[in-house]
Amino acid sequence: MALLAFGGRHADAVENLTTMVPKRLKKNAKLHADLAAAFEQSGGTTLPIDHVRLERLFALIARGLVWYHWQILLGLGHSAIASIFSDAGTHFFTQMLNGWKTPNRVTGNLGDGTFCYEGAQATDCPQMTVWRFSMYDGIVFGGDPKVPGPSSLAVAVTGPDALIQKLLSKG
Repeated sequence: MALLAFGGRHADAVENLTTMVPKRLKKNAKLHADLAAAFEQSGGTTLPIDHVRLERLFALIARGLVWYHWQILLGLGHSAIASIFSDAGTHFFTQMLNGWKTPNRVTGNLGDGTFCYEGAQATDCPQMTVWRFSMYDGIVFGGDPKVPGPSSLAVAVTGPDALIQKLLSKG
């Protein structure tokens, strides 16, 4: 969470960087040193982010939101997956969320843009959900040299393990 605040673009971004981040980095000297070294190595332009850990975080958040909004526990045979996509994929995910014929939809905005989400739940399989997340009013997590533009779109899917495995195999 200390690292994500560096990418904040919301109204309290500067305040978070000057008040919350120093406290977090003071408690984790190794992280502080690693970030400083990577920032220097990049020429003062980027900070490294472990996308695998970030995707695990968003998958965990999706599991929690499924419980929070619909009291559905993803037990044996069900799981969650998350990924970070290029902003070029925003239109596709908006169509997917809006095109899903389900009345079971939720949105949330915590901390005035600090964490926003929208999700939809399938009517025939309550464990199947699709989520789109935004943190700090749209952190730019990085970019793929093969796909032009920034990557700030975080999405997650929950559902039967067979579906999740199929999504994993598609990369």
